[in-house]
Amino acid sequence: MWVFLLANYSDLPEVIPQHYNAYGKADDFGSKSNLFILAGIASLLNIGLSALKKYPHHFNYSVEITKENAIRQYAIATRMLRFVKLILVLIFSSLVVKTIFIAKGGSHELGFWFLPIALVCLVGSIAYFIILSIRSK
Repeated sequence: MWVFLLANYSDLPEVIPQHYNAYGKADDFGSKSNLFILAGIASLLNIGLSALKKYPHHFNYSVEITKENAIRQYAIATRMLRFVKLILVLIFSSLVVKTIFIAKGGSHELGFWFLPIALVCLVGSIAYFIILSIRSK
């Protein structure tokens, strides 16, 4: 994401889409430097979730943690964080890349399916791991 952003930054117009409505159409525009904020948020989320997964014993679990299930529950929780981290990085990277393509005139919108797919992937993966955790108590 960062490499693509830096490689294309000088070719971008000064004003680019910075917000999209639920249908994936740009409805607000701003400075191209806002892409650095988007990429920065993605990087901070990535770093924060990477640090957080080192402390699974501090997480809130939907089942009681015992000596018998602790390792299994911690493994499920850290796997969930890795998966959520991947999905978030893919979502933010897609937003940065697609915004650059839109700004260069390649397209005019993210597409209607971007938001539903992103939400289903994110919420669905969290729900899957919560169910897995409950079944593995």
